[in-house]
Amino acid sequence: WSFALEEHKRELAALLSPTEGTVLDAWSHLGQWGIRCARAGAQEVVLLEESLGFAKLSRDNVERNGVEERCTVLHRGSVLDEL
Repeated sequence: WSFALEEHKRELAALLSPTEGTVLDAWSHLGQWGIRCARAGAQEVVLLEESLGFAKLSRDNVERNGVEERCTVLHRGSVLDEL
């Protein structure tokens, strides 16, 4: 999570339409970007993470933010291989 990019991330999230679009949050860590996009209206968000611990925390944060219906958290051994 880069606080230096916070303004850009806010602007990008504001461009999402509630009726269309899929967001891929690769190396999702805690899920901040993907959750923000889901809350901003992305129809579908895929949070992809290499670390099992981070994937579990992402899933917990998705549930805490009430966006389970829009978010899928995937744990993969290598994000690059998955892409």
